[in-house]
Amino acid sequence: MRAWWLAGVAGVALLGANPATAQIVNGDFSDGLSGWMVENPQPSKPGVLGPAHGWQFQAFDKHANIIVAGTETPAEEGHLSQVFTCGEEGPDCVCRIRFEYRLLHQTGEPDLATIYVYIDRELAFQTKQTTDDIDRWFTQEITAPCGTREIALCLFVDTGVSGWLCSFDNVVAEAVPTGVAPSTWSRIKRLF
Repeated sequence: MRAWWLAGVAGVALLGANPATAQIVNGDFSDGLSGWMVENPQPSKPGVLGPAHGWQFQAFDKHANIIVAGTETPAEEGHLSQVFTCGEEGPDCVCRIRFEYRLLHQTGEPDLATIYVYIDRELAFQTKQTTDDIDRWFTQEITAPCGTREIALCLFVDTGVSGWLCSFDNVVAEAVPTGVAPSTWSRIKRLF
């Protein structure tokens, strides 16, 4: 009887110590760009490089893609953004956000693109890390205070003619309690 009760108490305590999952809607992009706001830069100059060139936002192969094909525009940034809730606001929680990305340089001038990720319009991550392998993804984790947040996944392309494919996938967030697990376990041990 005591073992059953102990298992029940430990189970309840562990439930309280587990991270709470936040709801980033469609973070795996299995439903296209549904749930994401698209902020598209101005199209490239009319007639410069033809109708197939410029900025495109799309989801295929179940990840989000920002494609910049041979633009001749001033420096611009395109965004995919979403407001989400990650736990309850307060000092007892931190929001852990993970995502995968890749940046492929396709044509033209290299080093003109940068990936930026903003949380509540504050820069949380940036990289110029590119890959030549379309199957190579990088994983990044950032943190923010718990509560209602806005994430923006961005591609910045500087002035010049070049082609880029920027992809994002598996965007997830979880609210992780700070300091709850050790103190809860200590209290349970003291009972016995």
